[in-house]
Amino acid sequence: MQGLPAIRRNGRGCQPGFTLVEMLVVLLIVGMVSGLLFDGAAQLMGMQARLDGQLIRLRGEALRADWLRQVVQGLQPDYADGKQIFKGSPRGFSGLSTNAALPG
Repeated sequence: MQGLPAIRRNGRGCQPGFTLVEMLVVLLIVGMVSGLLFDGAAQLMGMQARLDGQLIRLRGEALRADWLRQVVQGLQPDYADGKQIFKGSPRGFSGLSTNAALPG
């Protein structure tokens, strides 16, 4: 009995391959996995865009702080009757510096 092929109820032998239901299940699983991957990729891109905005803002703040530090380090004393004698207030300062100031 070992050499006999398997017989189905309808009388035909078993054919190798996948059934339509098996293919539909595979397509359903592949679709669900790809949907999850695309959703994750969209969230990742959104987080990257927010991070890029924060990095640009922080770089601008760092550049302004570095510029101010360089200007203050470059302050030079002027003569007592000079036009560029150091003056300061809580809102700003002026004086003679060897480093360039921002325009405006």
